Amino acid sequence: RMDREASHQRAAEASDEAALDAEATAAAAAEAGESLLVQIFEHYSVLRSEREGAVPVLLPSPWRRLLADCGIARSGPAVRRAELAFAKAAVAVSAAERALTLHT
Repeated sequence: RMDREASHQRAAEASDEAALDAEATAAAAAEAGESLLVQIFEHYSVLRSEREGAVPVLLPSPWRRLLADCGIARSGPAVRRAELAFAKAAVAVSAAERALTLHT
């Protein structure tokens, strides 16, 4: 019986540690995502363009509107790189959120 209680205690501690790790991962991913948004906005602020083009689909809605309102470049290799970066950040945040959900 004491072995079973000790085993349950260890499992609970491991679960708590996993939850803390997941929370830290989610927080780091969110912070990285915010930092990425700022970097991309600053980058595009320099690349203003008169060219017409589709606003990157993967950019969060408020940022799509902001970029469009500012007349900032909306097509080309830089946009594709930004889309890829946003996609990777979104995957990281989703994974962190799933991990957090599993351990809470």
